[in-house]
Amino acid sequence: MEFCKRNVVCPSAENNFRVGGDFNYRMEAKDGTFGFDYKGTYDEIIPLQIIKYHLEDGRNVEVVFESIDESTTKVIETFDPENQESRQMQRDGWYAILDNFHKHVENN
Repeated sequence: MEFCKRNVVCPSAENNFRVGGDFNYRMEAKDGTFGFDYKGTYDEIIPLQIIKYHLEDGRNVEVVFESIDESTTKVIETFDPENQESRQMQRDGWYAILDNFHKHVENN
């Protein structure tokens, strides 16, 4: 997951946000040294509560939005790990993504 420590861009994204809808996010290192397509299908969507999807390799992801108070939402993301990288490296990568999302939300 050295990739997650680099400056990462998403040059293209397709998203059909509905149960049964597919998504494909192209993720690349800014320096062009690495990239991959992050593809999956939505299995369950309850607005402002939960998003469940599976990736093209069959792994499952669940994102739960828990309201703490009027201005704070806790995001809990659970995922099936893949077999290429250590669980800690994968966890760090997901945290990097969530941290960037957090910064984006705070600034917009």
